[in-house]
Amino acid sequence: MKINISHILRLVQWSAYACTLLLVKLFIIFPLAVLLFHDLYLRLLPADSSNWVPFDTLRELKHDWSETGWRFSQDIKRIDADYELPKALDNGISQPIYLRDHILYKMDLNLQFYCVHLFNDKQKSNLVELELLIFDRLAKHKLFRKRIPIICLSEEYPTALGVPSSKYRSSRLELYRKEWLNELELDDKIQIHPKMRSIDFVLQTVEPTQLIFEPESGIKFRMHSPQGLINFMLRWRRTTYFVGIALFDLAITTLFSITALSTFALVSKKLPGNERKIS
Repeated sequence: MKINISHILRLVQWSAYACTLLLVKLFIIFPLAVLLFHDLYLRLLPADSSNWVPFDTLRELKHDWSETGWRFSQDIKRIDADYELPKALDNGISQPIYLRDHILYKMDLNLQFYCVHLFNDKQKSNLVELELLIFDRLAKHKLFRKRIPIICLSEEYPTALGVPSSKYRSSRLELYRKEWLNELELDDKIQIHPKMRSIDFVLQTVEPTQLIFEPESGIKFRMHSPQGLINFMLRWRRTTYFVGIALFDLAITTLFSITALSTFALVSKKLPGNERKIS
């Protein structure tokens, strides 16, 4: 009786090839794709092409809601390309905003804050209008203005905050974030011209309120390029990395697979047939 086991051996052989290819992809190809794209990204966009500035490093000039609201200001210092661009330290201490000289920047703003009524009045609404003004202090030129509705904390407003926090298995602060945290985002709205040497932010409400900012609030300055692809890579860094690494991984995997499969096919053809006789 003859049993042909060549198909079984061939299946085992190709399964071993597939496992080898998978291991090579996970431990060699993917890390290589990450390193290659990261190197390409840094060559196209230097590390100082964008600068993150924590909002609590700005100087607070005024804290009077009835006059100008909350006013924050900071000087802009331009650094020549021959010198290293200092990064803003996240230490809560006022410090200049460092930008490259002769470069046009785009500014993105992300503010996360709580609003608290200063006077306890049951007649007041929890919905309050906040006005944001951004301008060049030295040139007295207004750059941006926007009004948005926000919610302000008051004791009379019935929410889940009146329920013990143990019911939600979270801290009281997490409950406050869930129900009372306001967010203001500006993306690709403001240009910082090379001659600007200062920038001011004014936030004001009609009613007497207090604003409490989250530590994650900040400003991002990024170099503006006439090339749309460069601007996209600066604005959407995570998306760029995801797409870029995926493309590099696909290209390297394709080349490796074609080479490996061609080699395996040639070797397989040269192997003698495996037949065993079992009586």
